[in-house]
Amino acid sequence: MCGIAGICRIDRQPLDRAVLTKMGARLRHRGPDDEGFYCAEPMGLVFRRLAILDLSPAGHQPMTNEDKSLWLVFNGEIYNYRDLAAELQALGHTFRSSGDSETVLHAYEQWGMECVQRLNGMFAFAIWDEQRQRLFAARDRFGIKPFYYHLDGNRLCFASEIKALFADPATPVRPNEHRLYDYLVYGYLDHTDEACFADIRQIPPAHTLTFERGAIRIERYWDLDPARAPGNLSEQDAVARFRELFFDSVRRHLQSDVPVGTCLSGGLDSSAIVCTVNRLLDANGVERAMIGDRQRTFTSCFDDPRFDERHYAASVAQQVGAQSFLTFPDPNELFDVLPRLIWHQEEPFGSTSIVAQWYVMQAARRGGVTVLLDGQGADEVLAGYHPFFSGQWAGLLRRGQFLALDRELRGYRTRHGSPSHILLTGALGLALPEGLRAALQRRRGRTKPRWLGVRWANQDFPWLDPSAPYGDPLHRQMYQYLTTVHLPSLLHYEDRNSMAFSIEARVPFLDHRLVELAFSLPARFKLRDGETKWVLRQALADILPRAVTERQDKMAFVTPELIWFRNALRAPTEAIFRSATFRQRPCWKPDEVMRLFNAHIAGQADHHIVLWRFLNTELWLRQFIDRRPSAPEDDA
Repeated sequence: MCGIAGICRIDRQPLDRAVLTKMGARLRHRGPDDEGFYCAEPMGLVFRRLAILDLSPAGHQPMTNEDKSLWLVFNGEIYNYRDLAAELQALGHTFRSSGDSETVLHAYEQWGMECVQRLNGMFAFAIWDEQRQRLFAARDRFGIKPFYYHLDGNRLCFASEIKALFADPATPVRPNEHRLYDYLVYGYLDHTDEACFADIRQIPPAHTLTFERGAIRIERYWDLDPARAPGNLSEQDAVARFRELFFDSVRRHLQSDVPVGTCLSGGLDSSAIVCTVNRLLDANGVERAMIGDRQRTFTSCFDDPRFDERHYAASVAQQVGAQSFLTFPDPNELFDVLPRLIWHQEEPFGSTSIVAQWYVMQAARRGGVTVLLDGQGADEVLAGYHPFFSGQWAGLLRRGQFLALDRELRGYRTRHGSPSHILLTGALGLALPEGLRAALQRRRGRTKPRWLGVRWANQDFPWLDPSAPYGDPLHRQMYQYLTTVHLPSLLHYEDRNSMAFSIEARVPFLDHRLVELAFSLPARFKLRDGETKWVLRQALADILPRAVTERQDKMAFVTPELIWFRNALRAPTEAIFRSATFRQRPCWKPDEVMRLFNAHIAGQADHHIVLWRFLNTELWLRQFIDRRPSAPEDDA
């Protein structure tokens, strides 16, 4: 895991080595172990290294091939690199290192821009092809690793993080009002190639970027295909295939020359990883040196039992004999932590659950691990969120399968109680044609909430309904969560939080082979009788504690945010909402914000989600927009 950056000047003006050095300095937390530069007009490359595989100097970057015609900066991990290296060696390529980065370099040398099709991993990389005077860059299929860029009339600048682009004083810093609207109204982030900064874009997941002769070309190289089906798999065969792929994914994600640990919330997904690692260790499927005598797990805890999953995490840790590290986020420390957290996140983020994740990464760093496995992505791949029941019911309704719909509704009631009004309304909405659904949302005022600022209220921000190749409501909904409205922001949060502490976070559920299998399976393999993630529960029933496999609640890494706003966060939040800068923003009507705030603290309503967005956006504007962005420690 590393930080990469670069500048390509299409005007053939000299490269500013000082600017490249500043860009690298802004990424030091992503790679504290080494730095490297390549600087030869028109291309300058910067690299910060977090050594994970091949800790020797042979892993230094920018990395070049034998004739020095190609130069690579690479961030991420290629989990099938050993297989690829063997294939490339058979084709005549010579390797000077034992890590995965050189595999990417030789893969491009052998297969050109089609090399990305062969990579299984998380990655963002750039290759300068000196002979063709071409910059070729790519991002992994789900956008686990970031790649931002800025193009002006003279040059293309790119970096792993936006803050590195702002190290160049020529890069403008302006808010992107459309993206801020999407965040404040819907909670969306990273759902397009635009950032919350008007002049910054990112390579979309599963896309490549080519910069040649002054022109950028963005192309998709992978997508889920509704026509891709595994044949008529029986339930038994589907469960067996899922288990096989999941075990192989976890095995590959354990490849490391530094210590590996695991996030453990106590939920099904993280517990599945911990228990699978344990089974692989018992079966000699992985080298114990990567784990140590005992697994190390890291859990966020709260004193309020309504938000605490400690007992589930403890049952898993006890079963596998893990060394368990617990961390307790303190709301009284929140405003002390927020400047650094906002600096590393770079854009407004969803909730205080990101603060809890920050503490987990901090605990992992103190606990001595450099690689951390996490269950991110499982909910989007296996229909783990309760809104997916709406999609399932909508599909049954559309197809006129009323007996099956009745059975599923009864199953839901048995496990969770009567379906909420929101779920039922959602099912009816998803059953409607997409155009009609969008029109109804606009008519309900969803796109123009009462608190929206006058300037924004007069603009036409369309209802966001991302395209999807699936006609079935459930799989359409899952695809949108996976590629647009949900997972991209979660991966953003995890990347920034982990890298802030120089930790590589890995997500085994996002092996593309596993995702392709899950999406090809019928809905009943994911949701059945009111239960989520059916195939996962069946596949790992023999290695998970029953208390975990039988859990039906979904806490989704929550915090007591609702309560915090009524006590520990009340006074500082009110002070910010009454401040002159807050009241002058065009985003919101300050009196309407105070109305929502007062109703919340009085217990008359629950507005904690939107209150957090107001608070977080204001603090972000102060730190990144009101002045030239600088690290909090620079102001100390």
